[in-house]
Amino acid sequence: MLKIGITGGIGSGKTFITALFSKLKIPVYNSDSRAKELMATFLKKDIINLFGEKAYLGNRINKSFIANEIFSHPSLRKALNDIVHPAVKNDFNEWCKMYSSTATYVLKESALLFETNIYKTLDKTILVTAPITLRIERLKKRDKLSENEIKKRIDSQWSDLEKQKLADYSIVNDEKILILPQIITIHKTLINQS
Repeated sequence: MLKIGITGGIGSGKTFITALFSKLKIPVYNSDSRAKELMATFLKKDIINLFGEKAYLGNRINKSFIANEIFSHPSLRKALNDIVHPAVKNDFNEWCKMYSSTATYVLKESALLFETNIYKTLDKTILVTAPITLRIERLKKRDKLSENEIKKRIDSQWSDLEKQKLADYSIVNDEKILILPQIITIHKTLINQS
């Protein structure tokens, strides 16, 4: 079974793309969702030690507080990543065991696939790209963030150009080029490689 990473900048549409791969019966591990679940349970004590009690609202993670902290203080972002990424890595490896005998390949969706060197633990990578202007519009609608907040988040990630150097495949999600033929081409290639 191949382990394939899929990534893209915030607002590029990687979750939409992974939903299409799911329609092809490809198991998808969403690192961001699982990280949130782990942060709400297993990692809660460590996160409170890092950020203080404001990190949680009752039993729920205080996303806006933590987002503001990590996008304002890169050292806190690194410290949080040092807590979360090893836990997600272990969780992904356990998850993969469920599909080892039934899936040709699985996808690991991760926003920071290249930035955190996760890609080195995977067989291949897919990069989802979209123009910055389109990403900003998507994020304004989805997250109700200001343009300044969005740009801060985009700037905290590597550019598509940097990611492209490490990606094995790419999907352009610009609402002009058809997506499904791009996905089918990659899917067939991965099926033939396993």
